[in-house]
Amino acid sequence: MLSKKFILFSILSLFLIPFYSFGSIKVDVNPQVILFDSTDVGDKSDPEIITVKNTGSDKFYIVDIGLTGNDEDFEIINEDCEGSVLNGGEECTIEVVFAPESKGTKAAALDIKMIGDGIKTEEVGLTGIATLGGLLEISPSKHDFGSVDKGDSKSYVFTLKNKSDENIQVKEIKLELDDDNFKLNLNGGSNPCGSAIFTLNPSDSCTIEISFEPDSKGVKTSTLSVKYELDGTELYSRDRATDSLMVE
Repeated sequence: MLSKKFILFSILSLFLIPFYSFGSIKVDVNPQVILFDSTDVGDKSDPEIITVKNTGSDKFYIVDIGLTGNDEDFEIINEDCEGSVLNGGEECTIEVVFAPESKGTKAAALDIKMIGDGIKTEEVGLTGIATLGGLLEISPSKHDFGSVDKGDSKSYVFTLKNKSDENIQVKEIKLELDDDNFKLNLNGGSNPCGSAIFTLNPSDSCTIEISFEPDSKGVKTSTLSVKYELDGTELYSRDRATDSLMVE
C-alpha cells in the first residue's frame, strides 16, 4: 500500500514544479554524519540537531523526512522542516535521538527530500553503539581539547570503571575514526590500565591518556572504544571522547 507521504511526493513532483516558481536547490545540511554517544538499551541519548539551510536565492519545498536502516533505534523527536518552503537564507531544524532497542552497533540514515528545479535528496548518516546497563563506564564521556597549533600537543586522562558486580574482562582499547591526530597511552594517569587486555574487578578503575597532536588544520574527532566481556557476553563502551579544533 502506498504511503500518504509517497502519494504527496508524487503529486507535487508532477504538478507543483510546473506551476510553482521554485528554482535550483542549493542547500547546506549540517552535520552530515552524527556519531551518538554510547547509550544503554531502553534509554535515549541527548538530542542532536540537524540544520537544513537554503544557501541559494531560489526557494525550495521540503516534501519528506524519514529514517532508513536501523530506523527503529533512532527517533525524530522534533522538526519544523517537513512541508515547509525555504526561501534564500532561511533554515529549519530536525532533532534526532538514539534510542536503541537491542545491544550492538546501529546505523541508519535520515533522508531529506526536496523539490525545486528538480528533485533532490540529502542524507545524514546516524551511528551509535547500544550497551547493556553502562557496565563499563568511560569518564568523561566527552572532552574538547580546544585549539591546538600544528606540531603542539595536549593530553587528557580518562578513567575506565567497572560498575557491575562481576569481573570485567577487557579485550581491546583503541581509538576509532582518527588515530593519526590522536594518540592513546595505556600507561597514562595516576592509575594506569597498562594494557589493552586485563581484568577489572567490581568497583575498580584504571586510567588511560589521550593526546591531541594535530598534523593539519581543521576540526578533528576521534572515538575511544573499549571491547570487554562479562559472563562470556561481548560488549562495548564507546564514547566520543575527543572533539577538537586545531588552528595554524
